[in-house]
Amino acid sequence: MHSLQLAAGHDAGYTLIETLVALVIFAAVALPLGVAVGTLLLNKNSDRREEALLLAETVMNRSSVADSIGIVETRSNDSFRVRKEVHRHGDLEDVQICILSANDTSKVILTLSKTLRSGM
Repeated sequence: MHSLQLAAGHDAGYTLIETLVALVIFAAVALPLGVAVGTLLLNKNSDRREEALLLAETVMNRSSVADSIGIVETRSNDSFRVRKEVHRHGDLEDVQICILSANDTSKVILTLSKTLRSGM
């Protein structure tokens, strides 16, 4: 009877080795899943930044010294708003293009700056 109770008591729980093996198996499955999800999120964010950069470059290439001084904000599409700032310093003009989120205009996605000489 005594040996029967010892055998039943021995199988009552998991050993440390069994717990560690289960943890390693869980990590081996969870780690690649986490990396895959993270990569998908980064790719989505990267595509959005690339689109914003292309828009900023297009607006910057259309800029000229004859542009009005000050701040002009326009809505580009459903995703972005464009804020163009032109400041004059002597014969130089600083042009700054900010691409903002269309939903939250306090969120700046990227900023592109360029200095133009009035004689160009």
